Amino acid sequence: MPYIDIKEFLDDAPSLNPMLVEYAKKNNIDIDKIQASGLISNMTMKKTNPLVSQYGIFDRTEVEDVYVREIVGQDPNKEFNNLFDLLNNLYSDDKNCGTYHIRSNEFLELGKDEMIEKIRESLSYEEFRLTKYDENKYTVSINGCHRNAILRLLYLDEVLKGDKSIEEIDEKYKFSCIVEKYDFTLTYMKYVLISLNLVKNIDHEYDEYFRRKDNLRIVTAKGSKTASRDEIINYFNKAVNNFLINDESIINQFKHYCDTIPSFKKFILDYVPSLEYIAKENEYGSFSQS
Repeated sequence: MPYIDIKEFLDDAPSLNPMLVEYAKKNNIDIDKIQASGLISNMTMKKTNPLVSQYGIFDRTEVEDVYVREIVGQDPNKEFNNLFDLLNNLYSDDKNCGTYHIRSNEFLELGKDEMIEKIRESLSYEEFRLTKYDENKYTVSINGCHRNAILRLLYLDEVLKGDKSIEEIDEKYKFSCIVEKYDFTLTYMKYVLISLNLVKNIDHEYDEYFRRKDNLRIVTAKGSKTASRDEIINYFNKAVNNFLINDESIINQFKHYCDTIPSFKKFILDYVPSLEYIAKENEYGSFSQS
């Protein structure tokens, strides 16, 4: 491992504003260790799963228990690249910056355990709202930015100190959330079919009040028609199984997403057997013919 000058690293690393530094000192939070951990990226929807971001077909909304470690970013604050910049924006020491940036500052007056309990109580009237973009990966969609950011700081501090098992810490930082979910199977079928120019679009139909209907509409060069989920899966299986995928740029694109998106890799293994090798390269070494 190359030598890292920790002082030089910290000079260039994101830092917290004085109010948050004071909070960290009062609660024995090791900011330097969190800075150096490499675990503070703000992984938004587009970064986490660009296929869902661009081609996503919505499935359902339901209540689910989610671990703080699984909430990898905040979409409403996608302009911020890391947790420290998020915290500086959400908990400001500038009283002239607007109510959104100071409205939760009272949380910083609470001790760590007291804050966690206060946040847990708040979920009875103001829930976390998350979006699930891959297996065990969520981002904050509407509600919960302030609370999620401070919880992530506390969670990372406990994990990095290592005084308790990961399992024990995870259970402490598990919260009931409202989760918006996408149908990964239909989303990836839409992406593959569009990439191969076999369809122009697949999406839900909407009524006159722009409310999403259960029916889907598939659009091809020959026109469009309403289709059920099963009908789209059957269409995909027939179309792709009869299609020779030999465009190297498309294959490389699929391979890239197999390498970076676990649920897409699983999809290729389940539904596109002719490309099984690109999903298994990481497990068995390169299958390149070159």
